[in-house]
Amino acid sequence: MIEIINSKKRLADVQHLLAEKFFEYKYIQVRIKVLSRTAIQNNYQFVIYDELAKQRKDETAKYYRNYCKYHLGIDIRKANDLEFAELMSLVLRCLDYEQKINYMEYVDVTKKFSPKEMARYIDAILQHFPDLEMSNG
Repeated sequence: MIEIINSKKRLADVQHLLAEKFFEYKYIQVRIKVLSRTAIQNNYQFVIYDELAKQRKDETAKYYRNYCKYHLGIDIRKANDLEFAELMSLVLRCLDYEQKINYMEYVDVTKKFSPKEMARYIDAILQHFPDLEMSNG
């Protein structure tokens, strides 16, 4: 079991969960890993893709990752990377929509983001999918 604590509410939830497990089993092992801000963001984006797939039940998490990279991430990256912008313009004009989405599997979009760009990307995803309910916030 992996729990990410990123708020006081999550801290209280995890404390409660640990207490439940302790009283049930009388012996538990806990490992603590302190994440950098970018690691938290990176983990969170994958939580979002998983939640989109679970809640919408129409596509996979992989699809939503590619979809978000294409519709939301490329513009963020292009704004600060002229070479990337030129490459994407050349490559994407040759592909139909489905191919563009699938091509995102092979394009480093979010890996090159700064923490500030990643925050913009995550905010863009949450705004793009306003019906998404995130339970770990």
